[in-house]
Amino acid sequence: MNKLSLKFVAFLFLLQTGCSGPLATLLELARNEKLKEKAYRQETQNFFLLKKYIQENFPKPSFKYTQGGGECWVYKPAPLDANQRIYLFFDQNNCLIKWEEKYLSKKAN
Repeated sequence: MNKLSLKFVAFLFLLQTGCSGPLATLLELARNEKLKEKAYRQETQNFFLLKKYIQENFPKPSFKYTQGGGECWVYKPAPLDANQRIYLFFDQNNCLIKWEEKYLSKKAN
């Protein structure tokens, strides 16, 4: 047997006799890192797609008001379901910081 074959046999022996646990763990960690990197890339891509969409397609709000140095844009449907609202909150640099969807309670007569 040449040295390369002997090393390969020794490697296989180590895998069978208990060194496979740490090796399997290392392989699993590497696989998880690749999945994590893929998820980060997808999340970043989604962010920039949404940002582009907002910049190109943001409709005029129903009304807006100033809040804490920034603005809040409010969208509401036609009177058919006037108790539903979408709020977009922007900071002082006009960056969208959060959004909320709310249903206003109907007033009792």
